Amino acid sequence: MVAVYAFQIRRRPAAEGVSGRGMDRAAKQLNREMGERWHQLYLPRHFEEGAAERYDYQPRAARYKAMKSRRGLPPLVYRGTLKQLTKSSHVIRAYPTRFSVQMWGPRYATMRPRPPERGGTNTRPAIGAEVVKSHPDEEREMAAWASRRFVQLLDAERGSSSTETIR
Repeated sequence: MVAVYAFQIRRRPAAEGVSGRGMDRAAKQLNREMGERWHQLYLPRHFEEGAAERYDYQPRAARYKAMKSRRGLPPLVYRGTLKQLTKSSHVIRAYPTRFSVQMWGPRYATMRPRPPERGGTNTRPAIGAEVVKSHPDEEREMAAWASRRFVQLLDAERGSSSTETIR
């Protein structure tokens, strides 16, 4: 399974004192940092108690829920393989307008389970899609952080000039 979390931002108007390339550099850096932030801060929340309700996971069978409560396991954790793999290896791709976080997981975890009309059982949850779901509160928190950080990056771009004046 390859799970991908993608986040896209609106194109920002040019800031005073910053070139178009400077804006793109700052936006790309911001998106790279947002990808790291999502992976380090928000991804682990999917493996905590209460995550099934918070992220509105597909309902599980009663037998499965009973086993999970007997063992005291949080959502998305059976043996811990999914948690270990998604948290350990990832690739962040950042662009001026978006970023994506690509993670690898076990074979049983899929982004799109096969529907019954194509030979699937439809009882298998889309675990990959559940791992990358985001809560509206997290999106607002991320947007607020990104706004503050973008101002800092633009200030840094204003201060660094790629051309030097020769007298």
